[in-house]
Amino acid sequence: MVKTLKYTLTLSISILISDIAISGINFNDRIEQYQLNNGLKIILINDDRSSTVMSSIWYKVGSSYEYEGVTGISHVLEHMMFKGTENTKPGEFSREIKKIGGTENAFTGKDFTGYYQKVHKDYIELCLKFESDRMTNLNLSKNDLKSEREVVKEERRLRTDDNPTAKIFEKISNQAFGMRGYGVPIVGTMKDLNKISVTDLKKWYLNYYAPNNAVLILAGDFNVIPKEIDVHNPESWTNDALFHEDTLKKFWSMMNLGLTDAYRSINGDKVEYTFFDYKRKTNFENNKGLRIDHFLLPPSMVDKLDKCYIDSKLRGLEKPSDHVPIVCEFKF
Repeated sequence: MVKTLKYTLTLSISILISDIAISGINFNDRIEQYQLNNGLKIILINDDRSSTVMSSIWYKVGSSYEYEGVTGISHVLEHMMFKGTENTKPGEFSREIKKIGGTENAFTGKDFTGYYQKVHKDYIELCLKFESDRMTNLNLSKNDLKSEREVVKEERRLRTDDNPTAKIFEKISNQAFGMRGYGVPIVGTMKDLNKISVTDLKKWYLNYYAPNNAVLILAGDFNVIPKEIDVHNPESWTNDALFHEDTLKKFWSMMNLGLTDAYRSINGDKVEYTFFDYKRKTNFENNKGLRIDHFLLPPSMVDKLDKCYIDSKLRGLEKPSDHVPIVCEFKF
């Protein structure tokens, strides 16, 4: 028996995961997931309220993966990730982000270690370049470990040793779980922090910092008109961000990772649109629109795609959205 699944897209990025509510806005219809051939999972969250983009990569490792002898190693490695690679100098990533007016930081949790940047969308490629570099080419030296070890030890003093409430909570967790899993403090113990070596860090880095153990999340404005056929009167959109040369370069560099435009793969050069400006009612009646809502499929999903169509009749309803749904049906 062939099972058919149908997904409906009502905004510019398709949604295949559960509800997310941020700032009172439901993002469950603005999220799209992909997985590259190297195992890296990518989540796109479309948010066109701002021209900024948040890029964050989460590695599936944190203090709950640790054990007695290396407690705190995930957090120490988080600090060391800012110490440069074979291709960049220590602190260069941070300086470049600051230079373009962006912000960045990192965090260690029980289950994840994350790194994030908030920049103008024109610089998202720069963030991805740096993250890709330090995922594979990190420099780990004894001198850097010596200085960052002291920083982490001071964090422990401030957060736990000099904080009675935190100290009690740590003891309760240790009684409940022991010095393993969720009983391990994120910042580690002083005894283990003093013992962690460069060799320990290299093993931890090689074991957990890999594409198939990471999730990349990009949140921002991803609306784009891929080709002239996707817009009525393309000449009038040449200088618009949706159809600007720089936007298209970045869009196609992403597509060249191995993604397929589901609508075009099924419908060829058929002229249909997914967006009609609600301020101009005659645009829909005269088919003057844009195709800016897309299903971008990884190779593993292309051969399962059965149908892809735009349900434009919904635009003719009373008080409609200016976007219309694009629908994909898959056979598994």
